[in-house]
Amino acid sequence: MKIGIVTDNTCNIPAQELEKNGIEYASLYIMNGEKSTRADQISKNVFYDEIQRTQYIPKTSQPSVDDFIKTYSKALEQYDKIISVHLSSKLSGTVNSANLAAKEFEPGRITVVDSLLTSWALGFLVLHLKDRIKNGEQDIAELARLAREFHKKTRVFFSVGNLEYLHKGGRIGKGKALLGSILQLKPILQLKDGEIHPYKNIRGMNGVLKELVDLAVDEKKQPDEIAIISTGNTSIASYATERAKEKNIDISKIRTGYIDVVLGLHLGPDSIGVITYYE
Repeated sequence: MKIGIVTDNTCNIPAQELEKNGIEYASLYIMNGEKSTRADQISKNVFYDEIQRTQYIPKTSQPSVDDFIKTYSKALEQYDKIISVHLSSKLSGTVNSANLAAKEFEPGRITVVDSLLTSWALGFLVLHLKDRIKNGEQDIAELARLAREFHKKTRVFFSVGNLEYLHKGGRIGKGKALLGSILQLKPILQLKDGEIHPYKNIRGMNGVLKELVDLAVDEKKQPDEIAIISTGNTSIASYATERAKEKNIDISKIRTGYIDVVLGLHLGPDSIGVITYYE
């Protein structure tokens, strides 16, 4: 029996790497006025440059049921069964679209899992499942169990460069945004149990970058996977990477690059994330 994987673009795995591993994905959408664009078709560096120069913040939208039907149909041309793992249902309706689409196929062929994750934490899960299948795991129920438990082994922390994006996204009030800007406070956010929670406030970007790495990296154990990603500001990502080197992290293990535009849109410019996975 051949088992395939379906995910979505928020996993942050480059499309070429997904294709190389035979992994299909559905894309969320960026809504700019009446224009709807697949998020995977948007150049990240161009997108982040544009949102720095405009006051308008686009919205995001989940893949449609039809998008998933097409994705599943393509995957089932190669595989007997599919495990479909997606960003947290507490952040998006993507899992709901996937579940509705799965009902259009023979029962048991598609198993949908709410990962309670996003970004590279979801990406690490997808690659972990791929390795388990490659090494002979054929029990779809066991793979689903692993996928549902995976979030407990991750540490996901972000910080934003501009509190106004959290305000416009409805995550903090105008007063907090204004006060934070005056005091130069930068919030550190944690993805926990599928939701993004405020963790603590730090004054100044250098302090934030040090704290992010310290929170994500265990003092006594090296992470099995690590990603340091940003919404376009490569200098802050480089600083965080240097901090990771100071903690004896193998630089060759660090995944770097841009945060997927769907999550990055809610975080805003000059935001950064540090994500780790421990077996």
